[in-house]
Amino acid sequence: MRHYYGRKPYIAFQLLYNLSLQASNIAAMIISAQVVDQFCRDIIGGSYALDYQNYPPRFVKMTHDPAAKWCSDVGPDGLCVPGHGASLPP
Repeated sequence: MRHYYGRKPYIAFQLLYNLSLQASNIAAMIISAQVVDQFCRDIIGGSYALDYQNYPPRFVKMTHDPAAKWCSDVGPDGLCVPGHGASLPP
């Protein structure tokens, strides 16, 4: 690239290439975490997360109940999705 287009386009394309690699890595990490959560839900019967937004940190359990006060929408896999300004259950 640098041989044909020079230094500035080379740096720009290197930046774009590295950003696209990073975006792919982040997407793969998110998908892997979702698969592990679903595996734990199916095998163990539940999946837990650490809520460290408020002090003291606490563990919260995933729920399928759309009537939960923090559930604003039900996702395609049947899990509750927290909405804007919603807080996780205790």
